[in-house]
Amino acid sequence: MVYRRRVELVDRGLSNAEPMEEVIAIDEVLGQLAREDPQAAELIKLHFFAGLAIEDAAEIVGFSPLNRLRTLGLRTSLASSPPA
Repeated sequence: MVYRRRVELVDRGLSNAEPMEEVIAIDEVLGQLAREDPQAAELIKLHFFAGLAIEDAAEIVGFSPLNRLRTLGLRTSLASSPPA
């Protein structure tokens, strides 16, 4: 059985927080990355926009166990940039 309940979203002022130029730049960079490495682009989206841990995102996009270990190296470089 599926239970549904209404949840009020809290407006944190994010709708106008980012200038449009930055949003466009992020989209362009993600588009370029997606052309070069679709799995990496999906991993970045899942981490930063969906809030998943790098390890979980790597598993979802289908990285092999070895690539997942390599992905853990990203964790240290991304540690200063937590998901939004």
